[in-house]
Amino acid sequence: MTRSWQAGEVLWPEEESWGSWRLRLGPNGYRGLLSKRLASVVMSNGERERLAYQEFLRRASGRVLCFGLGMGWSLAPLLHDPSIERLEVVELDSELVEWVGAKLLAHDARGVVRLHQGSAWEWSPDPKDRWDTIFLDVWHELPLRGLQELEERWAAKLTPGGWLGRWQPALEKK
Repeated sequence: MTRSWQAGEVLWPEEESWGSWRLRLGPNGYRGLLSKRLASVVMSNGERERLAYQEFLRRASGRVLCFGLGMGWSLAPLLHDPSIERLEVVELDSELVEWVGAKLLAHDARGVVRLHQGSAWEWSPDPKDRWDTIFLDVWHELPLRGLQELEERWAAKLTPGGWLGRWQPALEKK
């Protein structure tokens, strides 16, 4: 099954707002999520994001854990893929859990999505839980120092042969 980035477009057919967030539609299908608190677009479906999620979309399988919901662009393509058994998402921002989470759940015909509000640094799953794929989609509002420790913490929760990646590959090993 091909995982198409465009699967996320069903989540964002028009401009809308929720709490401190606003979706802005631009030319050529561009969609950006504006944080009213920061007065800037902090996530989008632009080329940078498409490249950042490419490996995650290719490697995701089995039980998937993703830290960061964002606009749901990287998760929507996994909803109809039978190789995805479970898709757990931990998002720090409660407004995104309510708004984007509802959009994602509305397209989850197989019932694989589990949403959690919390931080990648603090969320605690059942100690027995293991995942085949873990993706750290954490970014600039949180301190980037500590990412190596975060990566090490969650790598211990991978099944043998599992894969762990992160959104900002340029920052991986500085």
